Amino acid sequence: MEEDELINVDNHDNVGAQHSRPFTVRMLESMQSFLDADRARLSIVKLLTDGEWHDLTSLVRVARKYRPIGQVGVGMAMNQIQSFVGFKIFETDGQPVPETITSATQLDSAWRIRDEFMGIIRAVVSTMDSSDQESKLTSTLERVQLQNANRSGGF
Repeated sequence: MEEDELINVDNHDNVGAQHSRPFTVRMLESMQSFLDADRARLSIVKLLTDGEWHDLTSLVRVARKYRPIGQVGVGMAMNQIQSFVGFKIFETDGQPVPETITSATQLDSAWRIRDEFMGIIRAVVSTMDSSDQESKLTSTLERVQLQNANRSGGF
């Protein structure tokens, strides 16, 4: 299965034009609309974009500023984000996040965004904080593409 087929993209009238756009642009735009619908999910992702490991309690603490939510709710929100994107973007103690939180050990685990998705997730969060989203989106995507090209030896 191709990488493009795994992602859940909004339906547009012009489907052909949608598939001609780069994967990162489609992912960024669809994640923006998904996270904008729930500020609790956005706050979790914002906290995790620092690249550090965070315990579940700290994720609950930031999400509770926007709605009542507990540890199971945060786990469900993280799984919803991953399902929407189509990739395991979060990891816990070096392992992908499981489908459900099944033990107290998982509740005590440290969580973060996987390195390979950090650039695009940061781009999503930074464009959502901007009032001039279109120009911010373009400059952020250019920066992400330059970083990816640099990592792959494109320059």
